[in-house]
Amino acid sequence: MVIAIIGVLIAILLPAVQAAREAARRMQCNNNLKQIGIAVHNFHDANNGLPPAVIFSSKGSFFHLIYPYIEQAALYAIVSDPATGFLAAPVASGVETRGDTWYLNRVTSSSDRKMHGSVKNYACPSRRRGSAGFAFPEGSSTGPRADYAVVIAKEVESYWTEFSILGTNTGRTVADFKGALRVSQCTFSGVNGSAYGHHSSVTAWEPRDTFSWLSDGTSNQILIGEKHIPAYALNSDSIIHKRWDGGYFGAYPLELVHNVGRLVCGDRSPAFAMGPNDPALPTDTMPHQSGYSGRYGFGSSHPGIVNFLIGDGSVHVFPTATQHNLMFNLARVNDGNTVTIP
Repeated sequence: MVIAIIGVLIAILLPAVQAAREAARRMQCNNNLKQIGIAVHNFHDANNGLPPAVIFSSKGSFFHLIYPYIEQAALYAIVSDPATGFLAAPVASGVETRGDTWYLNRVTSSSDRKMHGSVKNYACPSRRRGSAGFAFPEGSSTGPRADYAVVIAKEVESYWTEFSILGTNTGRTVADFKGALRVSQCTFSGVNGSAYGHHSSVTAWEPRDTFSWLSDGTSNQILIGEKHIPAYALNSDSIIHKRWDGGYFGAYPLELVHNVGRLVCGDRSPAFAMGPNDPALPTDTMPHQSGYSGRYGFGSSHPGIVNFLIGDGSVHVFPTATQHNLMFNLARVNDGNTVTIP
């Protein structure tokens, strides 16, 4: 009799305990994005511009650049060291200037990988415990992981390099990208630098945009959101699975940019996966032209919702059923549409 009563009590209390735990995890995820938001504003104040989504092809990303502003100065010192770091090392130094190559060849011990993958602000506790970890050992998309992605807004989704945030190979320009965080302003060596996206041709860079770029207002702009990672791809070192859960080293090769940014496009919907096992999303075996935003949208392990950082530093919860037009209006910085955030 007593055992039966205990069993009934457990059955009654367990859902409440689980709900309380998820509420705490969601609050921590929310706080992660708030800290990232503070870092964006502090970076802007210190550098007279917004942190770019990427410096350039395989040359480092937003997630590296805000290290000093989320109490990760030691990691920033490593990746930006003029002699040995891939963010700033000149080609003549012999140091690998591609982020994935740098991580593959230089972050080889388990302790070093643990250190580089230890940024807790980049890990949602509803998805995994502790930190997001490190993708290894294959070269493509090797490096520290993150559960968040830069919002990349485009009017039209298109095939091949347009999703690399650079888009220079096929006639696209930076102007085609309407999100808050774009590629940096770069100085190139040689005539092919800006035309072909060679990371090794970047000799200097600076922020491209200030908050004035957000002409719709900072409170009407999404900057960073939780990215969809299928449950079967989580923490996997398979080259296919790392398209969703790989290192955030930069914006090239094509498939691997999804770890830095996710698209919100005017001609494609939805922007959200309904959950980590969403059967409506195309699988990783489908051809690229089946739709990037369908394969690599925003999503979370919180039931029914996704957290987004807003330009003013606040964090808002969006139901996964939010209308695509609303998300697209919030993703573009200068469409002139005033929206009500749910």
